[in-house]
Amino acid sequence: MTPARIRENLGVFDFSLAEEDMRRINALEGCVGYSDDPDTATW
Repeated sequence: MTPARIRENLGVFDFSLAEEDMRRINALEGCVGYSDDPDTATW
């Protein structure tokens, strides 16, 4: 791992979502957002 790679990875946090974006995400239906709790999942 290099310092350049670390900086590149930290860039993932350099964004924001507008309220309209959040409304659209929250309105999604189906399997979106479903996952097992990793502390209680049977592996």
